Amino acid sequence: MSASHFDVWLTTANRVYQAVPYEVLSDWLQQGRVVGADRVRTAGAGDWQTVEAFPILAVYLPQPEPVAMEDRSEALEPVELGIPIRRIRDDDQDVDMVPLIDISLVLLIFFMMTTTVAIAGSRITVPETQFATLTTERGTMWIGIDFGPGGQPVYSFASGDAAPLPDDDKLSIDTIIERVRGRLRQREAGQTLNVRVAAHVNLPIETVQTFTVRLSTLRSEGLGEIKAEVQEKPK
Repeated sequence: MSASHFDVWLTTANRVYQAVPYEVLSDWLQQGRVVGADRVRTAGAGDWQTVEAFPILAVYLPQPEPVAMEDRSEALEPVELGIPIRRIRDDDQDVDMVPLIDISLVLLIFFMMTTTVAIAGSRITVPETQFATLTTERGTMWIGIDFGPGGQPVYSFASGDAAPLPDDDKLSIDTIIERVRGRLRQREAGQTLNVRVAAHVNLPIETVQTFTVRLSTLRSEGLGEIKAEVQEKPK
């Protein structure tokens, strides 16, 4: 037991371990749990000695690697990065504002010119359209509102980019609602149909509003977006 077991005294923690096997102690040395300044002795006998004094234990202590002279000299040499370093002088600390001012003036002139064109363009009077604009969007219904006998509104119905048929022209509001409802019943599963309303320019805005309210009641039956092209009656 005396040849293979040691008493270990950890001087830093002031703790003693008795009869520690040689294999365990060697692992402690390699792990750094026992250092060269700690003391050991043969289990149960002998005087305390440092770990460094036991040759069979000192071999497990970490050994410092020798430093080559050329390595030390290379570490002191400056590193060349290949990037030119420009020294900053006192007179270079002021930022040149001339290019920034030039760019700001160019942008200011550009925005002033574009704004002027936009304002002038809004005052141009364009000719009124004679016919309602049809849409070629698939799944879109077109409804026109015009003046009928006695000034009452009459409605026309068309699908896609086709013109209204004779039976779909000069209809009442109740009839046009039923035409839209019938078109919704014929749609494909999951298809959403939109409506585009084109009203006469001289129709009162209330007429179109009343009609769009009636159309909105068909949303539960699959009607999608309602687009109205109308201008308020000139005063």
